[in-house]
Amino acid sequence: MTTRAMLLREAAISAAINAVLSIVFFILVFGTSVAPGLAALGQDFLPQAFMVSLMGSLVPALLMRRQLGGAIVPVVLRAIAFALLGAAIAGGAAYWLCALHGAATLPIAPALTVKALFGAVLGAIVAPLAVWPVIASARRA
Repeated sequence: MTTRAMLLREAAISAAINAVLSIVFFILVFGTSVAPGLAALGQDFLPQAFMVSLMGSLVPALLMRRQLGGAIVPVVLRAIAFALLGAAIAGGAAYWLCALHGAATLPIAPALTVKALFGAVLGAIVAPLAVWPVIASARRA
């Protein structure tokens, strides 16, 4: 399998898993009966971005490392860095966009869709970024 194919596969898997997990956690946090306020929705993007970035980078990179070999510590440190950056950049941007609209609410279906898409897109971004260095280091060895 080519490197490009491996990276695309990891991005697709991460997008699907993180979309589903985002839906599950949305339902657990907000329920399905009351439209969430944008302030609460915005605040929820911060931990969502942290966890999607952490698990979306850690799990695929560790699985690839197990397959190709290499050290664990750089993979874990990189995942922590992705989590912090993901929360700060993606979570912060989403929080800011929600805060612009003040006390407005968003109906359940669009809110759920936004959270699922956010998780999918962020997962699809971080997984290949985390897997690429593992593949590159295995090829250098």
